[in-house]
Amino acid sequence: MNKTLRDFISSLEGNYKIKVTCLTATSIYVATLIITFFVGHEGATKYNFLVCIIGFVLGWFVGIIISPYDGDEEKKFTNYSKLIGTFISGYIVSKIDKFWDNIISNNAFSDSLFISRIIFFLIFFCVTLIVVFAFRRYIIIKT
Repeated sequence: MNKTLRDFISSLEGNYKIKVTCLTATSIYVATLIITFFVGHEGATKYNFLVCIIGFVLGWFVGIIISPYDGDEEKKFTNYSKLIGTFISGYIVSKIDKFWDNIISNNAFSDSLFISRIIFFLIFFCVTLIVVFAFRRYIIIKT
């Protein structure tokens, strides 16, 4: 076993914050994935999973951005955040109006499958963000 993995495992000993976070997150992930089987028609499950994966990946990304390990990473992340903020405020905000009009005109909020997928996304996004934040904040690996 290499030194980094040994340091990581030893940092988990007695760290109840990480243990509780992992246990809770795993429970929420499993429960949500089980629920995805029962929401929508037979072919909807693969899209439900896709929404969960997108929420997971974006939660991971945002979790890393908001919890830098040190000052050097914080400087880099500040620059990345500015770049992402510029992109969001420019391109995405200009397109959101058409997207929103399409959702409203199709009565998407009255569709239970659409609402369920928003909830799946938010669950995976928020739980992953919390897990990544907790690991980056409370696990210190000395290299």
